[in-house]
Amino acid sequence: MTDSEIPKSPAQALTRAIESIQGNVLVYLVVVVLIFGVLGVTIVSLFTSATSSSATPNNARRAVYVSESAMRYAFSELRASGFDTDVVNTLNTTTYSVDPAGSFTVNVFAPWFVAPGTYSEDSGGTLTLNVPAGKLTADWIARNPHDLRVINYEYLDSDYRKARSVIDSWTKIDDTTLTLQLRNQFAINAGERLCFQVRPTEDQTDIGAGGDLLVHESAKDFFPEYNGTISINRIDYVYEQLVHEPANNRVRLANLSAAGMPNVESAFPLTVTSTTTTGNTLIGDYQGDHIILSPRNYIVIPAGTAGSVSISGTLDRAVSIYDAATVKPLTRLPDIDWDEYHLVNDLNPVGIPNFIGVDNDAKTVNIGSGLNSGNVDFGAIWFDADATIGGKTGVCSNGACDFGRGVRVFFTLDYSGTGDGLTFALISAANNTTASIGGDIEMGELLGYGGDSRKVVNPTAASDFLDAAGAGEDPPKPGLHPPKIALEFDVYNNNSDQVYCSAGTIVDNNRNDPLSAGKDALQYVFWGNTSLAMPCRDYTIGSTTVADHPSYDDNRHDPGEQEVKWIYDTDIWNDVRSTPALSNDGSTVYVGSDDNYLYAVNTADGTTKWWFDTGGDVRSSPVVGPDGMVYVGSHWPGGGQGSIQALNPADRMNQPGGSTFNPSNEWIFYTPSNVDSSPAVGPDGTVYIGDDHGNFYALNPASRLADPGGDNTSLNPANEWEFTHSDFDQTSPGRPAIGPAYDIDPSGNRHRIYITGTDTDDHTLFALDPADRLAGETFPGPHEWSYDTLDTNYFMPAADPITGIVYVEESNKIRALFPAGTSKWVASIGTNRFTPVVGNGGIVYVGGLITHDTGKVTALNATTGEIIWEFTDSGNLADVRTTPAIGPDGTIYFGSGNNLLYAINPDGTKKWTFPVVFDSDNTRGHSSPTVGDDGVVYIGSSQDNNLYAVNNFAIPRNIRSRYLTLVSEGTTDTVGGDEVTVDDTTSWLNGALAAGPWAVRLEVMRSLSQNAAAHYEYQLRAWLRQCTSGTCANVFGTFYEDTRIQYSATPQLAQTIELPQGHHDDFATFIFGFTGAAGQSSSQTAVIADVKLSFIRYNDPVAP
Repeated sequence: MTDSEIPKSPAQALTRAIESIQGNVLVYLVVVVLIFGVLGVTIVSLFTSATSSSATPNNARRAVYVSESAMRYAFSELRASGFDTDVVNTLNTTTYSVDPAGSFTVNVFAPWFVAPGTYSEDSGGTLTLNVPAGKLTADWIARNPHDLRVINYEYLDSDYRKARSVIDSWTKIDDTTLTLQLRNQFAINAGERLCFQVRPTEDQTDIGAGGDLLVHESAKDFFPEYNGTISINRIDYVYEQLVHEPANNRVRLANLSAAGMPNVESAFPLTVTSTTTTGNTLIGDYQGDHIILSPRNYIVIPAGTAGSVSISGTLDRAVSIYDAATVKPLTRLPDIDWDEYHLVNDLNPVGIPNFIGVDNDAKTVNIGSGLNSGNVDFGAIWFDADATIGGKTGVCSNGACDFGRGVRVFFTLDYSGTGDGLTFALISAANNTTASIGGDIEMGELLGYGGDSRKVVNPTAASDFLDAAGAGEDPPKPGLHPPKIALEFDVYNNNSDQVYCSAGTIVDNNRNDPLSAGKDALQYVFWGNTSLAMPCRDYTIGSTTVADHPSYDDNRHDPGEQEVKWIYDTDIWNDVRSTPALSNDGSTVYVGSDDNYLYAVNTADGTTKWWFDTGGDVRSSPVVGPDGMVYVGSHWPGGGQGSIQALNPADRMNQPGGSTFNPSNEWIFYTPSNVDSSPAVGPDGTVYIGDDHGNFYALNPASRLADPGGDNTSLNPANEWEFTHSDFDQTSPGRPAIGPAYDIDPSGNRHRIYITGTDTDDHTLFALDPADRLAGETFPGPHEWSYDTLDTNYFMPAADPITGIVYVEESNKIRALFPAGTSKWVASIGTNRFTPVVGNGGIVYVGGLITHDTGKVTALNATTGEIIWEFTDSGNLADVRTTPAIGPDGTIYFGSGNNLLYAINPDGTKKWTFPVVFDSDNTRGHSSPTVGDDGVVYIGSSQDNNLYAVNNFAIPRNIRSRYLTLVSEGTTDTVGGDEVTVDDTTSWLNGALAAGPWAVRLEVMRSLSQNAAAHYEYQLRAWLRQCTSGTCANVFGTFYEDTRIQYSATPQLAQTIELPQGHHDDFATFIFGFTGAAGQSSSQTAVIADVKLSFIRYNDPVAP
């Protein structure tokens, strides 16, 4: 290393200063040691004992030692106080006297800056900044900042273009103010911090503790030479030494460590990239990492005076120090603070007149305002402003804010009255605006959160709704639409789960609240079903009649039994043994019947869309192709043959009650025998199905439309084939299994078709390769195999679409086979006559018979075959002859011979049952359940000839048993374990005259990646504290109020919900605010104040 590469430390600089002074140095070294221990105590006796040649050298020595003592003293004070702001200010404003030796001052300078106001420019501009601690020095300002990079340290994502810029020059305004001339676009809000940053010189991977980081050489003039801290992706690191390597145009930050830093995420191994795409080379489209000079850095610049000699405070005598203390509260400003907004202009109240009050002077919102109109009063108020945060413009636009990684919220609530309560709500901005609102003029229990916002009992125009814009859509869609999340403050119990309507009249008391006798409670609420029949809420606007009211159960808590959404019994005249199938958009459910018809039913209200006469019993279960075509098998009148039919829903709507095909879009293929099995559609659109005489077909839709033989029986050998075998006499009921053949093509683009037979002599699993079949190979072809299952297979096998593993019944066992046909595992489960179901999370479910009239459902580990749980309903479960279905929340559904539809929780416990009757004729099969994305379960009855649509719990669930309320033990009242003071233990949210308001904290952490179930997790954590006085001194200024940190106390109310892709996408942006209601002849005053919301960043600090 050359001399130019070896940095000189401030201590070395001080030593050189001392060595340049003539006189007795040894005595003064002793003096320094003593000064470190007893600074502030007179040092006259020590200095007068020294021998020296003259007064001036002695004063020079004294000035040096006093200056160094100043630095040591400052270090001690800073570390002892945890860099307390008051201590820093005291150090910076005090002259310390050490009579008669001299005096010293300290400049504890922060090499980062704070914006005094809001700045946003789309190109270069002049930005004014304040120094948060200390004073600017002449030698600091003299350094050339040209091409130095800066970043808004409050960034939500460092890739946002306006979060970073390049300095052209700077100008000192005064000791604590300077201006930067920025080259590029940049944005920063008042109170946000600006830091210097550099880029890595190259990609560097797997840097461990003690390793070095190579960065741009502009760091040499502004990063500390020793013991500096840097931040990379919000993870803090310390480097021991900065080494300039001019020959390589770079700086080496040597001996990295993260010890003592309060990081949440793991610091090592560290990988940084320097990726730059096209664009300006200085800012452009840089996608690499930013090496930020952390705001934990301070520079201590001492100055000492002895007699006539002064050691000035310059950077060559400065020493760097960093704040490694744990997190302190309120060191960062909230991202959105309602106190900083004009509430009249920047909030949007929607509601019954005078129900919502806004006081901009007091910065409060009143939900209820004491209004008692004699009717149900309700309303909502939403944040309705723009917000630029951390250099990102449009984080909020007209109240619609980016959800990102989630949010943290704080507010105070001073409640009084006897209304219904209120909610704090986060609502999808994709499906709502700040003009949206729920509620109902007859249902205060909806709290303005559920319901369609009607202002009159029987609306006839859009103006009859508070949400007039939603009501004015075609079709009308008033109300708050999912996805949505709310923390409900419920002060009026509706603890029954009775039906909504009776003889056209709304029924009160149907929220299924957990408590009774009017006791207050806090709960999470989400949304209910995407469709809900409530005849007493039907209305007509113009020519459009609305008979679907899904928002009315949005804050209803899960009831013990399920409700029928609708029963389709209008047209079906015979048994329903076919399993329903849903259209790709979920708006239509298709099902067959022994009355020869395939039915298309509207999922919203259970009305007929169309029906088609297939000519014979339809026990086959329809399947919907990617293009929406519906395929189904059928018997034929008089027997002797069967058919596979392809129906186009658009053509069927043109002939809703017919039996004639449109040959341009629809086709039929005849088979030698009845078709009781069900079709499956392959990845290339091929339709696979077999008949009752062991004929299995692969049918190409285009060839079927062309019908090459003109007889609806001839195959096109170019893309169609038939399979028969002496060990395959009758196709098993159910669908053929299709799985990736990784042994043929590791990329998974080749698939096999797996089938079994149900004749008494059929006990073989056939693995068919479409290419071998088209080539005319004798089975088994080069890529085919079979497996002896030892017994008749009454139902088809299953294949995992991801792993390709095949699961098949094997005489009271289940066998797992690799795609190549070798065994993976076998498990004895004691049941037979089943089709396995591959669920999410590596679980296989099996429902089958133990005896002819008893059954069991088993969950097994898909990797090992280990039994996870078995469900027999405590020995009361009758035969299970339907294939289980898995709901979007992991619930398992199946039908049983004791005439019940079962819902089982993912842990194997019973969730609920619903009556659906099945006849005793097991030879003809039974309808299995089908579950929609909204959780509605569809199943047919082989006894009463009906198709049932059963409303499921809301997804996610409004869990009835999860709530926060007051608990009294003796003379002590607590909420969430914290002691409180209340005047009424029932209406406890009214608080007490002797106490202050309630302080509410809510955190919603939003996952950006899917879990094993392909869902996105939202973690909800809430706390409620009582202010001990009106000033809330026990809350304000604490971590509890700080929305920029993750609160570490155990939440008093917690729940994790999982959303599918569609709902997660719709929650990319949200609106937030409050809703509330007061019932007839009641009123409430809910004063909301101190509202703060911050967006969660990666590696946010955690409160100690």
